[in-house]
This record gives sequence, structure tokens and C-alpha cells, in this order.
Amino acid sequence: MTGQHRGRLRSMLRAGTTAFGTAIALPHPFGVEQVAKSGFDWVFIDLQHGLATYRDLPEMCMVLRTHQVTPLVRVPFGDNSGAQRALDAGAEGIIFPYIESSADAHAAAISCRYPPEGIRSFGPYRAPYGADLAAANDDLLCLV
Repeated sequence: MTGQHRGRLRSMLRAGTTAFGTAIALPHPFGVEQVAKSGFDWVFIDLQHGLATYRDLPEMCMVLRTHQVTPLVRVPFGDNSGAQRALDAGAEGIIFPYIESSADAHAAAISCRYPPEGIRSFGPYRAPYGADLAAANDDLLCLV
């Protein structure tokens, strides 16, 4: 993944640019590649209702990023620790379902961010070694 692409969706949203995307529920790499070639800016991998698992995420994220598509992941309800695993696998943003309060939103947000802004532990196997943690926090999309 080139540095120019990482954070592209966040930059588009900050600039008020419309970004197009879709969801994918099946983990087959050829299907992910076909979706990635369809011209979307982002795709969310649905771990809440889809058939993909955390084990599928590294390959799915890699395929999307190869085609300059931002990978987002919807984690199952209440799985804030799963957000960390999804980010470590290469997701650039997390969608948290059923956020009902500011306390829920705060818990979701801090689970995605490295200290001092959050409680995410360091384990980014798909990120470049020595990644800038402040930049990782800034590029992240936490959707509630």
C-alpha cells in the first residue's frame, strides 16, 4: 500500500468530496477483486452479517488496497477488541453497529486509537514497520 493512498477516503470526506462505496459479505478473493475493480472509493467488509471472518481480513484488505480501494470493516455488535484486529489486518476504518450513547461512541473511538488518544495496542502486521502512530490515529475512520 502506498502512502499516497492511505487516508485518501478520510481526505475526501474532509474536503467534502463524494465518495462511493459498497458492502461485501463473501470472503472469496476473486469476488473481492471484482468489486475492487468496479470503481468504488471504499468497500466495507461485513463481519456482523457476512460470511467473512477475522481470518479472511488480511487477504481481503490486501486485494482492496491493491486496487486503491479503502477497506472498512463492520465489526459484530459489542466487539471493540475485534476492531483492533481488523485494523491490524489492514482495515483503514471501522463501522460500529448499535452505538446508543456517547459512552458507547467513546468506547468505540478509543478502542481504535493508539495512546495517548486511545487504548489500541501495537500489533499492525500489515502496516509498515515503524509506522507513525499519530498519523495512524489521524488517518483512521471510526464510524458509529
